[in-house]
Amino acid sequence: DPANPASDGDNVSDGIETGTGIYVGATNTGTNPLSRDSDGDTLTDPYELSYVGCLDPNVNDGAADCDNDGLSNLAEFQNRTFPNDPDSDDDTLTDGAEVNRLDGGSPAPTNPLRADTDADGLSDPVGTGTAIFVSAANTGTDPRVTDSDGDTYTDGVEVRRGSNPTDPGGPLPNLNTPLINLD
Repeated sequence: DPANPASDGDNVSDGIETGTGIYVGATNTGTNPLSRDSDGDTLTDPYELSYVGCLDPNVNDGAADCDNDGLSNLAEFQNRTFPNDPDSDDDTLTDGAEVNRLDGGSPAPTNPLRADTDADGLSDPVGTGTAIFVSAANTGTDPRVTDSDGDTYTDGVEVRRGSNPTDPGGPLPNLNTPLINLD
């Protein structure tokens, strides 16, 4: 439709959606100008065209895992993570490990787009969820709970002030002591 530059409403110009089913380049996507999802994989054409080299808007690749992080391309789309980056928040945990995290056999995902899911001042990988404090690199804290032991001090404050963030009955952090460098 000449009056509608994107007949399927996907904001990809009909002029480059040639309908051949073969991606040639940015000016010849091969996608169907009458379908928002030319290959029927539930990933929209514009999304797949944003990740050419990883995704193909003409191939049903929703179940594939382009970056081998344990999340399918469709799960990456649903979680708004990057299908071509195994660790979207750069916290050393793969997107799949964060989304599929379990605690005692129950789902307990962390946010793959936030290096510190609970904003307690500790990155997700150091919150090992064991409830046993070993070190600043293995705090035993729950990476989804700001104050794992419920003593009103965030886990990050406790670790930085030399207190045990998993012991509700232990000594509270001395806010006058020098900070412990976690880097």
